[in-house]
Amino acid sequence: MTEPLSESEADALMKEGYALLKAAKPEQALAIGRQLEERRYSGGFEIQALAYQDMGENKEAIRVLREGTERVPGLWLLWQILGNFLSDDGSFDEALKAYDTALDLPDADTVSLGFNRANVYWRMGRLDEAREITQSLLANPGFEELASDLKLYIHRAQIGILCDLRLYRDALAHFEGLQRPEEWSEFPSEVAGLEAKYAGALWHSGRAEDAKRAVARAIGLDKSNEEAQWLLREMRRADEPLNSTSYRLLIQGPWRAEVFPDVSAAAGFFTSYQVVAENLDEALAFVREFEPPEIRDALKIDEVEAQGPSTEPKGVYSTSAYHFYRKDDDSTGDA
Repeated sequence: MTEPLSESEADALMKEGYALLKAAKPEQALAIGRQLEERRYSGGFEIQALAYQDMGENKEAIRVLREGTERVPGLWLLWQILGNFLSDDGSFDEALKAYDTALDLPDADTVSLGFNRANVYWRMGRLDEAREITQSLLANPGFEELASDLKLYIHRAQIGILCDLRLYRDALAHFEGLQRPEEWSEFPSEVAGLEAKYAGALWHSGRAEDAKRAVARAIGLDKSNEEAQWLLREMRRADEPLNSTSYRLLIQGPWRAEVFPDVSAAAGFFTSYQVVAENLDEALAFVREFEPPEIRDALKIDEVEAQGPSTEPKGVYSTSAYHFYRKDDDSTGDA
């Protein structure tokens, strides 16, 4: 029989698995997860599921997590992760059952599970039930002691649910009453999601200029935020021409230390965009809105794939990570 891992060995392998996932190496992370499973460590199911998710194989991720909950039925975290994957897959009733199971187990994180239950109700369109949960979480005396990212998720859900209920005044009041602790700077993507929700509430309240500023802040924090992209396209819908074209663009730009402080010196970067625009000049103008002000004027189109006419709203539809290069063309990595 395979010997179980010591605590230090398990911790080291888990850290290696997470590092591989962060480095966009899911196949290698999957191997680590399988090694952890073989050595009878429950974290192996989690690593495998996340690796399958990154590979676009959510069904396999759910299969692994089902196996994990069968073999380690008393671990609430595995049930929560299973619920999250089922929710993402649209299996909402099964997700709620997984969360209910987790809530009955020792040491269960009732706040995290409560948020995930609210998220399922939100996705199901059961908005009043979702709002009831988020309001109870926000009113919890220990709310401010929660992890910063979880607090951000709950605030974003509350604003989003209020917007879906068309209670825009309440959504605006909630956002504008938030205290912004310094540690929020560690979670730019989560703050971008919060700003995008706020921008939507402003837009639906007729505060167009404020909405444009809020959506610009969201894009500045996370250019891949789909809600901000959608809202910016909606803002242009009124004057959308009929002769737009869908473009796939490869954009080249310069590396600047003040813009990319976490990236070692490079000659520049490439990044790709999916854009609907009247022409390439307009497409590049849309791209520049999604890049830091310090480098916008230096951006240029390196490659173009015109994908045909489009009747969709003009604007950016997707972006990629940055791929940095040195003068000798050896990659310095992605960011």
